[in-house]
Amino acid sequence: MMTSRLALTCGLLAIVGFCDGAWSSSAKGAERVWSGAADNDFYNGANWGGTAPGQFDSVLIDGGANLPATIGATAGNRELDGFILGSAGATGGHIVQNGGVLNVTAITEAYVGREGSLDSSYIMNGDAVMNFDDPILSGGAGFGTDGTNGRDLEIGARSGANGSLGTFEMHGNAILRISDDLKIGAEGGGNGKFVIDGNAQAFVGSGVAVSESGDSKGEFLAAGNSLVVVGNSSAAGDADGGRTNEGYFTLSTSGISADVKIQDSAKVYVRTLQQRGGLTNFTIEDQGEFHVFDVYNFAAPNLGTATVVRNQFGFNSERTSHLAQSESAQVNLTLRDDAVFTVDSDLGDTEYSGLALAGGNNSGGITATGGKVLIDVYDRARFEIQQDLSMTIAASETPIGAESTLKIHGPDATVKINGDLIMSYDPIFATANGDPSTLYAVITDSTHSTIQVGGDAHIEFGNLAVELDGYAPVGGESYTLLTAGSVTGSAFRDTDLSLAPLRDGLSWDLKITGTAVTLDVLGQLQQLLGDYNMNGTVDAADYTIWKDSFGSTSDLAADGNGNGTIDAADYTIWKDNFGATAGVAASVNAVPEPASMTLCLMLLLAGRGLFQRRK
Repeated sequence: MMTSRLALTCGLLAIVGFCDGAWSSSAKGAERVWSGAADNDFYNGANWGGTAPGQFDSVLIDGGANLPATIGATAGNRELDGFILGSAGATGGHIVQNGGVLNVTAITEAYVGREGSLDSSYIMNGDAVMNFDDPILSGGAGFGTDGTNGRDLEIGARSGANGSLGTFEMHGNAILRISDDLKIGAEGGGNGKFVIDGNAQAFVGSGVAVSESGDSKGEFLAAGNSLVVVGNSSAAGDADGGRTNEGYFTLSTSGISADVKIQDSAKVYVRTLQQRGGLTNFTIEDQGEFHVFDVYNFAAPNLGTATVVRNQFGFNSERTSHLAQSESAQVNLTLRDDAVFTVDSDLGDTEYSGLALAGGNNSGGITATGGKVLIDVYDRARFEIQQDLSMTIAASETPIGAESTLKIHGPDATVKINGDLIMSYDPIFATANGDPSTLYAVITDSTHSTIQVGGDAHIEFGNLAVELDGYAPVGGESYTLLTAGSVTGSAFRDTDLSLAPLRDGLSWDLKITGTAVTLDVLGQLQQLLGDYNMNGTVDAADYTIWKDSFGSTSDLAADGNGNGTIDAADYTIWKDNFGATAGVAASVNAVPEPASMTLCLMLLLAGRGLFQRRK
C-alpha cells in the first residue's frame, strides 16, 4: 500500500519517539517457537520453552504437539507482535481463539500458511477479538493511513495455488479489525481461504485481495448474518475512529483464480471493487448483499447520498470500480434468490463513473484492453448502479477479445442503471468499440424484467439476445426489455433470436422508440390438436389436464373437438396426436396409457351421463 502521511511523519520524528509506530519498531522482542510440550494452552509458558509470548514477541507455530494452540475464552486483553503459522517445510500451524482481545502490533510479519507448509489455520470463535496494527484511532486522523506499521495479514502466502492451504475462519460474535490489507492467497503462488459466518464482523482499512498475484488461488465466503467492511478499520461510518486508504475489494489479478460467495444474510461493504485479470467466480445468493459506497463516512448504503467521491484531504486514495481490466480477465457474477448488488461511486474527474465492464482501470481511465464479464441476474435479485454502467469499455475499434453480457432471467429481477447505459462505446473519442456488449433476456413467462435506465441508453453499438426457457408464447405477449430517459440509436448492432423460436403462426416484433425497447409476439397461434396446455408439445401433461377436467362444460382447455364438453372424444384426440410438436407429426409408438380401470370408469360415467340426458 502507499505510505500514509502519518507514517511519513513518524519516520521524520522517530528519533524523538513522538509516534507510536516509531517507538514500537524499536521495541521488537523475541520469536517464541511452539513446542506444545505441556498442553494446548497458548499462554502456558511451558509450551514455548519457558516463557509465554508477550507484547513485543512474535510467535512461530510450525508443527509441535497439542495443536491447535488455544487462546481461552477468558484470556483477557493481550498483546503480540506478530505470528507465523506454518513456514517452509512439511509442517503447519494452527491457532483457535475462543475469546479475549488480541492486539497484534504487527511490527513483524503475520502469516497463516507460508512457503509450502502443510495446511495452517487461525479460527476465531465466541466473542474473540483481534485488533491488527492499531486499527482504532480518534479525532478523524485515519483517512489516508494504513496503520502504524503498514503490515498485511496474509492468508496462504507463496504456498502454491494447488498446494497447502492457509485458512482464516470467524464464527459466533468474533470481531477482526485490520488497518492495512487482508490478503487471501497472498503473494505469488498463494492458496488461501477466508470464512466468516454467524454474527461475526470484519473491518479492514485499506483493502481485501482475493488472490493477490502470480499463480494464486483465493476463496472468500461470507455467510450467516456476518458483516465485512472494507474501507474503515473501526466500523462502517466511523470517520472519527477508523483508518482507510483505498478500501478496495480486489479479485483475481493475473493468471490466478478467485472464488467469492456471499450467502444467507451476509453483507459486504466496500469503497471500490476491482478485478484486473485471471478468473473470478462471484456468487451472491439467498439474501446476501454486496455494496460499493463510502463506508468511511456512512454506516450503510444510501444510493445518491453515500457516494464515493474525491476526499477533501487530497490524498488521491479513492479508486473507481471495474471488472475484467485486462485481456486475460474473466468474471462470472451471479445473483440469485433475493441477492443485492449495488455500486455508488462518482469521483468526478475520471473517464467513467459507476461500474466499468471489460476494460477500465482503478484510476477511472479507459484501457486499450479488456476481458470477459458475464452478469447473471435470477429470481428476485437486485442489480443497481447509481451512476453509469459502461459495458465493454476497452477502447479499440478493432476486436481484441473483450466482451460483456448482462443476462436477465425471468420476470422478477430488479435491474436499474440510474445514470447512463453505455454499450461498446468510447465516450472520450465518441467511437464504437470493436468488441461486443450484450443485453440478454431469458424469457420464462408471459412477462419479463425490465432494465430501467435513468439517463441515456446508448444501445446502437450493443447487441440484443433473447432465449426462451420453459415458456412458449401464445401470441399477444409484449415484453418491455428496457426503458430509459432517452434511447440512443434506432437498432442494435446485432439481434439474436435463434434461441427463441416461436410456434407456427407467431413472429417477433422488436420496437425501439426514444424511451423504450419492446419485444412483441405477433400473430395467432395455430392450435396443435391434443396440446391442451399449449406448450407446443402433446405429452403426458396434456392428459393430466384432460383427466382433471373430465366431464366439465366450463373448464374447456381440453375440449379438443369443440363440442363444449370434456369427454372421451377429447382423450382420443390427445392419444392420436401424442408426441406431436408444433410443425412435427405425432408418433404412435409411445403413448402412455392411463390405468385401464380408471379410463374405463371415466368412459362409463361419460356414457351414463349421455344416456340420462337423452332419456
